[in-house]
Order: sequence, then structure tokens, then C-alpha cells
Amino acid sequence: MKIAGIILVIIFLSVAIFVVNSSKSSAKEQLQNYCINLFIPLTENKNFNPQDLMNTFKQMWGIDIVCVQPNGEESENGASKKYMVGNGPDNNNLYITWTREPLKKEMIDILVESSEAGFTNNEPITTADVAKLKNHKGYFQVEYILGPDAPKRRVLFTTKLLLTLSKMYSSSGFVNASAQSYIPSTRIRADLFKNKELPTSEIFLLFVNIQMVADGHQIELHTHGMDQFWLPDIQMQFSDKDNLNSYYDVIRNAAVYMIEKGNAMNIGDTANLAGDGMMFKVTEVKEERDHPFGYYGVIGLKRQ
Repeated sequence: MKIAGIILVIIFLSVAIFVVNSSKSSAKEQLQNYCINLFIPLTENKNFNPQDLMNTFKQMWGIDIVCVQPNGEESENGASKKYMVGNGPDNNNLYITWTREPLKKEMIDILVESSEAGFTNNEPITTADVAKLKNHKGYFQVEYILGPDAPKRRVLFTTKLLLTLSKMYSSSGFVNASAQSYIPSTRIRADLFKNKELPTSEIFLLFVNIQMVADGHQIELHTHGMDQFWLPDIQMQFSDKDNLNSYYDVIRNAAVYMIEKGNAMNIGDTANLAGDGMMFKVTEVKEERDHPFGYYGVIGLKRQ
């Protein structure tokens, strides 16, 4: 993980603004906001067959799903077709939009520039990864629209849908709008396609992004994407560069702990998140208008 200047935050912020159509304030007017919005660039124009998706999902995960076009969507709609995917009215329901045109060039340029910077929990993308992204032919968009109360169940189902589509179609990777991240297909571990349990630590790597900003001697680590679990993002500030990896582990451990528990840590709570007896206190954080966090705000961690 490399130290990057504050200017790089603008890059990822641009990704979020470009990808997410509604602002944070307008989202809060909704009764429910699942915050799950993925884009999967496809490197070939292969026809989408709903029955193939249902069969492959069943084969991979042992779960029956339905994939149909919503009422009024039966005919072609330009270069895009929308489908509803779900496993029951009280379970997970999502939209898949299949588009036979590439993502806009402006978005691709932003994704490449930010991914090459390498100041997140992912290493910089390779030249081959960049070429695949720039030359993609179409894409899937996956939007969560209705689901169970347990956020972890929603993200787990979405992960399985993402992995199923990635197995069926040749893709360059995927964009997670909430996490402000792009993950090339080469970074998706092959064993995930065979593991029906999908541990939280692996789901975290796919759906939550840890960004780093350096301003002189001050370093900040913070997450993006925790709102997909209905949880606040997490922020840490410190000046001890020699322990950067340790602090990275702390913020990751805090995120995985909250995802597993299903609840946010409360302001004033203390926790041993490093495994060495070092305690951290949960603090209130005032959000900056030029770098907004997720739908559920942000909490801080301060070493005691």
C-alpha cells in the first residue's frame, strides 16, 4: 500500500459522483437504501440467457433463483435490457441491466487513473488489466432493490450473483460504487467460486475499500462501502508511518467485527482490535463536505 497525496482523493470522489446518480442527501429521503450498486465490464458481447443464469447459480450455490424481465420490459430497450433476479418475495431481489455498449470513456479514465495510483487496499492494476478494462464491449449493472433485514445476507447473496456472472462471462473485473473501488478479475480468488460459505473476511475485500491519504506527517485511513452493510464507515488518523500495516489491520478488524456483529460500535466504546492488548476508542467524526462518506456516516478510532 503506497502513500498518496491528498489530491488523489479527488479521483475516487469523482468515481463516486460519476457512478452514483443520486446524492447522499436525496438518498436519505428514501425509506430504505441498500447502497449496493455494481458494474461488471464485459470483454465480449455474449448474449445473456436468464435460464443459463438460473441454472449456473443453482449449480454453484445450491439455491434456486428466478430471473425475468419486469412488466413492460419485455421488448428491447435500445442497447440495454433489464431483468429482475431474486430467490423469493421475502428474500433477495435485484435488478440486472445488461448493456451491449461499453461504459462511458470518462468513467473508464477515472477508474484507470485511480487504480494505477494504488493507494487503497488493492495494489496498482497491471498494464494487462488496464487493456482489458479499456477494451470491454458491454457491462452488467447489479442494483439491490429489496431484501431481508440482515445486511450480511443481502451482501452475501449479491456476492454469489457477482461470482456467478463472473464465471459465466468474460469480464475485466467489477466496479463497486459505494466502495469507490475497481477490482480486476485477476484479483478475485479462484477458490471463492467453490466456497459456498464465503467468509466475511473475503466479502470485506470485495465490498469495502480502505483508502489512504497522506498530508505531511499526518496519515489517514478510512473505509468506503460499509453502508452496504448498513454500517458507518471507519476513519483513523495517525503520524506513525512505521506502523502503517498495523493500523491497516486495526481498521480492517474493526470493519469485519461490525459486519459479523451486525451493529456499529458506539461512540465511547473501547476495543482491542490489534490482538496485542492495544486499545482503541470509538470517537465521533465530523464529516468533510469535500469527501463524503457513506449513507450511515463515519466513526473514528483513536489509540488509547
